Amino acid sequence: MRRSLSAQPTLPDFAGARIPERSTLETIRSLLPYLWPKDSAGARVRVSLAMLFLIAAKGATVLVPLVYSRAVDALSITPPGGATDSIRWAMPTWSPIAV
Repeated sequence: MRRSLSAQPTLPDFAGARIPERSTLETIRSLLPYLWPKDSAGARVRVSLAMLFLIAAKGATVLVPLVYSRAVDALSITPPGGATDSIRWAMPTWSPIAV
């Protein structure tokens, strides 16, 4: 059954409500006791390992395309003399299977 637009409930007007603005640093400062508790060494180790793994993942995200490009370059056939525009090098004359 289809409802008309006028049948939908109206939301209260919060335009007059004032929401205090907080900076990112203030938000992090207020959450820090929950992320780095003073009485729990195990939680500190877990947070440290999680941050270490996050940094390693960011590094891998940057390095993997560079490593793949070098691997692809290493697999390419380079003709003698470095002439890569020659059509005879587009199709290799050797065969891995002896005929």
